Amino acid sequence: MKRWKAIEAFDRLRNDAIVVHGTGGMGIEVNTKSPSDINIYSPMPYPTPVGLGLALALPKQRVVVTEGDGSALSGISSLATVANVAPANLIHIVWDNGVWLSPGTMGTTGHYGPLPTATGGRTDLEVLARGAGFEHTSTVKTLEGFEAALRDAFAKGGPYYIVAKVDRESMPEVPAKLFGTVEQAISFRRGLIRRGWVSSGHAGVSMGKWLAPDNRSTHAISIPEIEAEREVGPRPSLEKAGIIYSSLREAGIDFVVYLPDSANYFVQRMATVDPRVTSVSVTREDEGLAIAMGAFMGGRNPVMIMEASGLGLCALAFSILAHEQRMATLILYGHNFALGEVRDSHACTRWVAEPLLDALRIPNLTLMDVKDAPLIIKQAWRTVRGQMCPVAVCLPLHVLWDE
Repeated sequence: MKRWKAIEAFDRLRNDAIVVHGTGGMGIEVNTKSPSDINIYSPMPYPTPVGLGLALALPKQRVVVTEGDGSALSGISSLATVANVAPANLIHIVWDNGVWLSPGTMGTTGHYGPLPTATGGRTDLEVLARGAGFEHTSTVKTLEGFEAALRDAFAKGGPYYIVAKVDRESMPEVPAKLFGTVEQAISFRRGLIRRGWVSSGHAGVSMGKWLAPDNRSTHAISIPEIEAEREVGPRPSLEKAGIIYSSLREAGIDFVVYLPDSANYFVQRMATVDPRVTSVSVTREDEGLAIAMGAFMGGRNPVMIMEASGLGLCALAFSILAHEQRMATLILYGHNFALGEVRDSHACTRWVAEPLLDALRIPNLTLMDVKDAPLIIKQAWRTVRGQMCPVAVCLPLHVLWDE
């Protein structure tokens, strides 16, 4: 089917849906044919996780992720996360033409000749989505079929995954973007505020006092019953994990994203059984960071809990989502450059964590005494909200474990 006609049909049906669009010409086309102050760009491979974060943060609003097949393939592991969380308000549209179309348009009014993506060969995105656990999927090749699938998706609960087989024609003359990535993010945030979907406090506006929920409490934290033999040597401490977790809740954190890690395991486990927070287990650390940042844009108070080595995957998310678009989150990461590392497999954390954060100008510090957790975590979160930037807190093993 013709891409332009399909995007026009999407515009007629979207109403006031939030749109997270991917990179390249298809993102420009969506903004041209379906302009809105609640469209926002996300680089590959992050449209899916950013959209998921927004969908979970704003469950009453429809969120549509739209990207090309190349972008979709780059973030394929996120489909497993979406399918297992299963937000009813999320629709994912892939404009699948089987080629990398945008790269061949630079410096020419025509095209140098497209290169195939995996879907131009043997890969089937709908099959991958079904394998990940999506219950509602479709592959459509006609405009009528696309409109029918989209109407069905908007009318019913999802998540929905729609693969729209579109033509490979080069883009016709389209106007340049009205504004770039930075300005679009500002417009997006203002659009959410104008609709009353998020507060201005999530746009760096000082309210004159600490912005934590009035009903926060440290007395009703659910801690799973865990049977653990007391052995010689370092081991996770439930007591210390409880201090860390209660500090997060006291600060106002209500959205926890994590990739299971031996150092932070008990803290992560507490989040999964706490009915007062949204918890999301992810497949990659950078995916988790993008989910947390999307949730922040949607008005939630997120933390990403991970092992330090995972920070090595996060440079692009920090650079574009955080620095350009001012998406923020608190980060707690385990393992430290010098303190208490007993396994040679954690050597990469010594090379990656602090140097990366410093190079990207991400505020970071090391919590040396678990007794300081309530103050440090609260102050770190204040910086996240006030400066609209990520803040990372390192938790060495001695802070989380007993000897």
